[in-house]
Amino acid sequence: FYSVMERLKMLDTLQATQLQSTIVKAMYAATIESELDTDKAFEYIAGMGGEGVADANNPLVSVLASYARYYAANNVKLGGVKIPHLHPGDALKLQTAQNADSGFSALEQALLRYIAAGLGVSYEQLSRDYSQVSYSSARASANESWRYFLGRRKFIAGRLATQMFSCWLEEALIRGVIRAPRARFSFWEARSGWSRA
Repeated sequence: FYSVMERLKMLDTLQATQLQSTIVKAMYAATIESELDTDKAFEYIAGMGGEGVADANNPLVSVLASYARYYAANNVKLGGVKIPHLHPGDALKLQTAQNADSGFSALEQALLRYIAAGLGVSYEQLSRDYSQVSYSSARASANESWRYFLGRRKFIAGRLATQMFSCWLEEALIRGVIRAPRARFSFWEARSGWSRA
């Protein structure tokens, strides 16, 4: 398990970064681009009065008021649907979500395959993605994993259960809960024989 811990952290970071990237790309549906030069734009943006209140003499306020009057007066309709007509010098740019994948799926698959190999399971079992395999190959990989699990169960669970039973049996004999039958060797002389370890 230790061999895949670094990759698990990488996978978590990769998925979080991909999610952030997708959210940022989908944040704006459309923008209106203007022909203001940089100095004028900064002058408009920085022209706020004290306490965040817009100053009446601020050029941005007057431009926005001009825009508001223009768009309020612009009421062109075709078949009952309003047709937007932009202020001179403005351009409507629709933001399309770019390819959100950009190699993410392939990299995620590679990381999951590495992690699956380190954990002793197949990629399909770890990711629950059976779209790339046939039934027979999925069954074969499940059988291979099952043999691995049986070996781990025999080694870990069997040994742990034997130790627990041995401790319980020793305490039961000491407290007199169980009376040991007469035997050639006492529990402490043949502990493994008594607990079948």
